[in-house]
Amino acid sequence: MSVSAWKALGRACGLSRNTAAASAAAAVRGKYGRPGKAEFVYFPKEFLFEDPKMPLLEDPESGWTIHSRRCGVIAKKLGMMPVWNKYMEHFPVTVLEIQDCQVTQVKTREKEGFYAIQVGAGERTLKHTTKPMLRHFEKAGVEPKMVTGEFRVTPDALLPVGTTFNAKHFVPGQLLDVQGVTSGKGFQGGMKRWGFGGLFATHGVSKAHRSIGSTGQCQDPGKVWKGKKMPGRMGGKKRTQKNLFLYKIDPARNLLYIRGSVPGRKGTWIRVMDAKNKQFEAPPPFPTYAVQEGESMEEVVAEMKFRSDLLNPFDDKVLKLMEERDPDNMYEERVMSKKEMSLHKLPIVPKV
Repeated sequence: MSVSAWKALGRACGLSRNTAAASAAAAVRGKYGRPGKAEFVYFPKEFLFEDPKMPLLEDPESGWTIHSRRCGVIAKKLGMMPVWNKYMEHFPVTVLEIQDCQVTQVKTREKEGFYAIQVGAGERTLKHTTKPMLRHFEKAGVEPKMVTGEFRVTPDALLPVGTTFNAKHFVPGQLLDVQGVTSGKGFQGGMKRWGFGGLFATHGVSKAHRSIGSTGQCQDPGKVWKGKKMPGRMGGKKRTQKNLFLYKIDPARNLLYIRGSVPGRKGTWIRVMDAKNKQFEAPPPFPTYAVQEGESMEEVVAEMKFRSDLLNPFDDKVLKLMEERDPDNMYEERVMSKKEMSLHKLPIVPKV
């Protein structure tokens, strides 16, 4: 098989672009018997031995369908921390806390012209609450909130005013869209703001090493185009991180552990929603999760499907499958170098 064929197979199995390229290159180099090259190429076991799953369309019990859009929540960013899964793989997570998040208003098409739910989170004292907002919260029957936000929903996902959200509103393993205001950096130059390379560091440059250089053209057009990347205020803008993996939830403390980073500094308020462009693998709590008395509040961790869940394709079952595609090059001895092992970051299963 060629490099492109190996790479395409790896990408189809769910490997990242870099891992698929490294596996493809290592496999082809080993094919020609060069010393110190790869012996193993990894593909997910579920791709090779299980039937493909059909997309989930609806849940008759809860009334959820693939076209339903649930309400999101407003959470407070507590910071980041390292996490090790059961395979001792390390990755960073961001911890978000859902603080007294309740429905404060329901908007319908008959009255407002669209369907939406307004939620509030946090606690605000009466002294620091304006009279219009105080009357608004009194009408909803909730305590004054620090921050409010609105989420568009479908008619079947409307909730009554006063409904409280908790961490079990989301399911560990699902993907989330997280929105927040990025950290403000103040006025910054072109090198930090846009990644410009700057001018030469030595000969011929006098005290302008970090300048952006020319900003225009000649007499035609004789101006600087709008939108030109130049020094200016950096950060402090609303940004959305899409398709972040929800690693764990802590219902007792209403904590969400999201893999990766989210916009904003510690203590800022973050909007958390179901991923808009991804499908659910299992029906979510619809329209939200109602906590029962005496229910267990233990932490729930997602079932990880990382690179450790991949297996050695040069065992008997995989060899039989691969031999049908390329019978001439399936049983050659290959050895993985330390450098390639570090590139793969995979558990090495020696060939018996």
